[in-house]
Amino acid sequence: MLKKYGILEQDGSRIYRSDTFVIRQEGDTVSIHRRSDKLFGWENSLMDFKLNKKEEPKITKKPTEMLPVERQEFLIVAEYLGDNGKLPDLNNADIRDVANSLGSLAPVGTIKTLEVFKQNEMLHTLNNVLIQADKEELTVGEFTIKRTREPENNRASLQLFKTTEEKGTQELVRFDLTKTEVGITKEVSKMNISDYDINQVKFIAQNASKLNLEQIFGNEQSTPAAAAAPKERVIQAAGDLPVKVHPYIAEEWANMVKHSSPDWGKAMNQGNEEILQRINENDGKLPIADQREMYFKILNHKTNEAEKKGETVVDFVPLKDIMSDLQQWRGEEIRQQYTPTEHIPSPQRQTVTAAPKNKSREVEL
Repeated sequence: MLKKYGILEQDGSRIYRSDTFVIRQEGDTVSIHRRSDKLFGWENSLMDFKLNKKEEPKITKKPTEMLPVERQEFLIVAEYLGDNGKLPDLNNADIRDVANSLGSLAPVGTIKTLEVFKQNEMLHTLNNVLIQADKEELTVGEFTIKRTREPENNRASLQLFKTTEEKGTQELVRFDLTKTEVGITKEVSKMNISDYDINQVKFIAQNASKLNLEQIFGNEQSTPAAAAAPKERVIQAAGDLPVKVHPYIAEEWANMVKHSSPDWGKAMNQGNEEILQRINENDGKLPIADQREMYFKILNHKTNEAEKKGETVVDFVPLKDIMSDLQQWRGEEIRQQYTPTEHIPSPQRQTVTAAPKNKSREVEL
C-alpha cells in the first residue's frame, strides 16, 4: 500500500492515510497507526516491523494494542491482494468498489466523497455551472464539464473530465438520465473522484457567475474553498458500514452461546457484549471485520469441542465463501446508500399555459 498509494512527506517519511489508519515508513521501519496518533507525533504505533534488503519483514513491535476487528481490516486487504495479485488502481477504479475492497483501509476522504453523491450535491453542482455559463461544455483549468442530450432516445448524460500532463484525460464522474412515461430515472454510472477534486469543482461553481470563467485559476493566490466540516456521523470509514449478519455465522454463534460449557474461556467471551450491542444498534447488521472475528471465535470453539470429544474432523464453511457473500452485500449497501438510483415521478396530469420563468434543475438537465 505504501508503494502504490503512499506519498513522501517533508521529513523524508513515506505515508499512506486511510479514513481509519495511517501506514508510515521511516527509514527501514514500517509502522501502523490510528489516524489520531498524528496528534502525538506518531509515538503510539499499533505495530512496527523492519524490512531487510530482500524486503522481508521482521516484527519489532507486536500488535498487542491492536483490536481484533482492526486486525481483521488488514487481513481482508491481505486476502484481496492474494486473490487479485494487485491492489485497486485509484486512477481508474470506481470509488464505490475501492471502498468495498479496502474497507477501513480505503484512501482518506472515501466516505466523505460518497456522502457528496448520497446528497446528489455533485449532480446539482455540475449542472448549475453549465446553466450559469449557458454552455453544453465548459473547460476551466484541468476540468471539463459536458452535458449530452439524446432527445430521440429520451436520454441525457452529465460528465466531468480531468486532464493532466501526467495522466491525460480521465472521466471522473458520469450521471445518466432516462426519461420514461412515468418520470425520470437518474443513475451514477461512473464515480472516480477524490475529495480534493470535489473541492476544486465546488470552487469553480462558487465562481461560475464571474464573466471570465476561464481565468478562475489564473490568480496563483486563489485556492479552492475549504470543504465544509463534515457532519457528525456514525460511519467514518467504509469498514464501519454494517451488513446483515451471515446466516452461517448467526446460526453457529447462537449454538455456541447456547451449548457452551462454563469453562468457555475469557478470550472467547472478550468483546461479545460489544458485538451484541452493535448488532442491536444496527438493526441486526454488523461490519464485516466484526463478523470475521465472530467467525474465528466459532471456529476456535468448534475445534476445542472436537478435541474434547476426540474427533479429528471439524465441519465449517470456508471463510472465503463467507467473505464472498459479505463483500457482495457490502457492495450493494454502498451503492444503495451512497449512490441511489433515483426515480423522479412525473405528475399524472400536466397542463402547460406559459413558459416558466425559472427552469427546474431536473428539467434543465
